[in-house]
Amino acid sequence: MSLRRVEAREAGPGALGILLPPGPRTVLILRPRRVPWDLLLVRSGVGGDAGTPFLHLEPEEGQAMAEGILRALQRWAAGGPGKVDAAYAADGAGYWVQAEVGAFPLVACERRPGQPYRPAAFASAAEAEGAAAAIGAALCPPPETGLEVYLNTRHFGRDQGPGGRPPDP
Repeated sequence: MSLRRVEAREAGPGALGILLPPGPRTVLILRPRRVPWDLLLVRSGVGGDAGTPFLHLEPEEGQAMAEGILRALQRWAAGGPGKVDAAYAADGAGYWVQAEVGAFPLVACERRPGQPYRPAAFASAAEAEGAAAAIGAALCPPPETGLEVYLNTRHFGRDQGPGGRPPDP
């Protein structure tokens, strides 16, 4: 599979966005347009705000992470490390979908305009496994299919929702 970097305004309905909302501390978001979930980079140890599993980044660090995750996606497409799995929710309430793109851990979150991100909770393992399969196919489609990828690290409007949620370009 080949990844083709495009401008956000040129990206089609199957594109994958790597988004970095503005702010002094922000989160890194993967937005596969094919599915109703975004994936947010999660912390492992330090770096998140209290009450959230998400890794909060300084703008310069976020830019470097966005480029790094793009390279990790390219390696995954070429047969490198990457996976999406259902897992027991950390809070014990059902199941979450977690992804690893190279060394980058992510968790699936529902897109809820105007609401802060929270990990998507699935009632059953089968439901989470179905979501994981759909997300996996959106992040790393079959080899005969190309994937458009766009980075949006600077071009957000002033009308951000709570939590700095970016609009879907």
